[in-house]
Amino acid sequence: MTCADYSKLPPVPPVDMVYLLDPLIATGGTALAALAMIIDWGIPVKNIKLLCVLASQEGLNNVQAEHPDLEIWVAGIDETLTPEGIISPGLGDAGDRLFNTIRA
Repeated sequence: MTCADYSKLPPVPPVDMVYLLDPLIATGGTALAALAMIIDWGIPVKNIKLLCVLASQEGLNNVQAEHPDLEIWVAGIDETLTPEGIISPGLGDAGDRLFNTIRA
């Protein structure tokens, strides 16, 4: 499956500004995939604001490297990612917390 398989966006954007909410930016991969979908939909980067609760510096760097003009608002930044790509000390994996899953 691709990101487009999950998209329920209308064919033409009915909005001028998009607030993209991502609770945690660890590596930046999820944010970059969502940004690509929104940009492909026809919203320019200057009209997107990325909002998150916690991010790693590496993840923010990855997003900014691909979209240097993107406005990003983040409540807190942790400097370290584990080898598994989890923010440390962080809050754990947001998906695991939301869906009560356990990583093996």
